[in-house]
Amino acid sequence: MFNSRLRTAAKILFAAMVIGAVLTLAGRSIAPGIPLGRWVFWCALGLAAFVVVSFLRALLDLEVLQWVLRKGGGTWMDRWFWADSLRQDAAHNGQESSTDKPARD
Repeated sequence: MFNSRLRTAAKILFAAMVIGAVLTLAGRSIAPGIPLGRWVFWCALGLAAFVVVSFLRALLDLEVLQWVLRKGGGTWMDRWFWADSLRQDAAHNGQESSTDKPARD
């Protein structure tokens, strides 16, 4: 287990060094007049903004999905995941399954 943690830490350190090297090279070639610290700050700020916006988007998507499910709706994933079991249950009970019926538009 210690070996696995050490290997993971080494991979993270290596990735951080590669990202730092890329930022250094990009910063010097794209904007040679801007100090490296400011360039890294703006890159980190952009990355943080991306993470925050992605988190908020995922949160909003989950809230809307939860609202839809509470109102009795479903997603394409629900229908795809449960379709075979619904057909088998309906066939076993001698009924027509809801997935065999044409969709109403």
